[in-house]
Amino acid sequence: SSPREILIATNRILCESLEKNLFVTLQIANFDMQKMELTISRAGHNPAIWLPASGDLKFLKPNGLGIGLDSGAVFDTMLEELKLSFAPGDFFILYTDGVIEARNAMDVEFDETQLVEILKKNHFSDAKSLKNHILRNLRKHIDGTSVHDDYTLVVVGIRDKKPAPEVAGEQSHKETALV
Repeated sequence: SSPREILIATNRILCESLEKNLFVTLQIANFDMQKMELTISRAGHNPAIWLPASGDLKFLKPNGLGIGLDSGAVFDTMLEELKLSFAPGDFFILYTDGVIEARNAMDVEFDETQLVEILKKNHFSDAKSLKNHILRNLRKHIDGTSVHDDYTLVVVGIRDKKPAPEVAGEQSHKETALV
């Protein structure tokens, strides 16, 4: 199934059990290493960021509603799927709102603008170093302030056609690294 088809099926299932005032955001990305192609669809989630080795940073924002906001035709019609070709040296950054809404003691958010500046100013050799650099800047921004929301950060680095993509991620509170 494609990411779009999975989200449509997920929405149909969850619409039956979610309370009317609740919804879920979700993003599904499929990396086809043989074709060097990404297929991505999102249900109201933060856009992924594509940092190509050659070129400018891009937000990947296919249209989509949050899961549970509509039980059928509107959700299905609005949900888009985006396909793009990638190359060795490219990075993809996927994150939850807890990353860009992390606040410091003066209640200033670590917003997308700061995240983009971090990505534009530096060049990285691998996903783990990029992930760690983002997290160091995030922790520096909140400077000991307690995290008001959980966060998840996943960085995918494309090395070449043969091995699987390198993935580095982290979730807050448990501080569990995704490998």
